[in-house]
Amino acid sequence: MSIRTEKEAFGTKQRLLETAVRLFLRHGYDGVSIRDLTEAAAANVASINYHFGGKENLYKEVFRQLIGDRAEGTLSAMRRAAAEDDPPVVRKVLTEYVAGFFKGAMDASHAGRGLVRMLANEISEDGKATDVLLDVVVMPAHKILRAAIRKAHPDIDEDRMILSVISTSGQVFHFIRARALVTRLTGKDYSPEFVSQVVEHIIEFSLLGLQSAIKK
Repeated sequence: MSIRTEKEAFGTKQRLLETAVRLFLRHGYDGVSIRDLTEAAAANVASINYHFGGKENLYKEVFRQLIGDRAEGTLSAMRRAAAEDDPPVVRKVLTEYVAGFFKGAMDASHAGRGLVRMLANEISEDGKATDVLLDVVVMPAHKILRAAIRKAHPDIDEDRMILSVISTSGQVFHFIRARALVTRLTGKDYSPEFVSQVVEHIIEFSLLGLQSAIKK
């Protein structure tokens, strides 16, 4: 392949990726066709298979890029908290986990709202990039949190600890995904003050659940 051809191929791949980010954020996976992608990116239909192996793989790459940077910031903060020697390490790690998720989810920009919709879809049974969500965000975060819990409470039952951590994630996803429902039930918009209240609630609720697991 000549240098010119390589540059052209790279340019086509970048246009497809940038176009896919814009369209998937706006319309979701099912709302975007291969023709939509190629026409908007000024590319031919075969280019998606050539560069990404199909629409689904392109969507996964878009999702990986969108959540990757956000996730790494939260994971880095969790690792720093876990490395501290102060007694409330579990609370600190848990706080970074919960607050980190909400920080990204409360992005009111068009891209932020689109990512929340994509995230909500990926925790459903029809998700196309659920494996990416697990690999990039959920499993690394759970590994750090479980290690911190095990360090603080060596005798905790493994199964109960895992369920407690999953329950924490469940609360986070619910409050993010069911924003409209929570607003109607509480009568409160997702203001910074209310989000802080929710974050603290999830932390306290999760710590109480862990205490129950420790005592068993």
